[in-house]
Amino acid sequence: TPPPSTALPIAPTAAWIALAGVLALSTTALLLHRPRALCAFLSLIVLALTAYAWVDSYPAARFIGAKRFIPASGQNSEEKWGITSADGALQFGYEQSIWADLTRPVFLGDSTSPLWSTRAPAAPDEDPPAKAAARLTWINQSRSSGTSLGNQTHRAVVIPHWPMVALFSIAPLAWLMGSWRDRKPQPKGRCPNCGYDLRATPERCPECGLAVGEGKTIRQ
Repeated sequence: TPPPSTALPIAPTAAWIALAGVLALSTTALLLHRPRALCAFLSLIVLALTAYAWVDSYPAARFIGAKRFIPASGQNSEEKWGITSADGALQFGYEQSIWADLTRPVFLGDSTSPLWSTRAPAAPDEDPPAKAAARLTWINQSRSSGTSLGNQTHRAVVIPHWPMVALFSIAPLAWLMGSWRDRKPQPKGRCPNCGYDLRATPERCPECGLAVGEGKTIRQ
């Protein structure tokens, strides 16, 4: 099967900026001792992207990852490594398609870009969405192409969108409900570290040894 008629390469600069932003956010959260808040925030981002991919997977097939195109004597080969979202499921893996055609695909941007994002209408001969959304499978297919370009190959892990959405919604929901915070605020008159009642000993917590006036823990 030939690739879509238009394919948009992802600029390396944009990928590096996104990676730098995530690393900066992670470093800041860890320095502020907020690892749970960081985990909840990153899970929320993945949750939003997965939910969008789920809705978009029925009218179209979307791919993000690395691609390589090899033309040879009337044959074209497309190799891709990455994530494909289609028919209510995600595919993580590798696929090589070979087809006989003297024309090259039409590209937007640099066709030598290593990172791609493509979106094409769903093929009419694909499995019905209800069937695809209910399966968790491992695809391992390989057949001869009759050319020097190798075999038609498809190896991927297929995971429906809905368990991914359920998994990545746990941390944000737990954090918003207050049951998974880095530190719960304590009522006035209680130790900010362990919550012990300090009305009788306002200067120091007899439970954990926190000197309230100094803001640090002293071992007793």
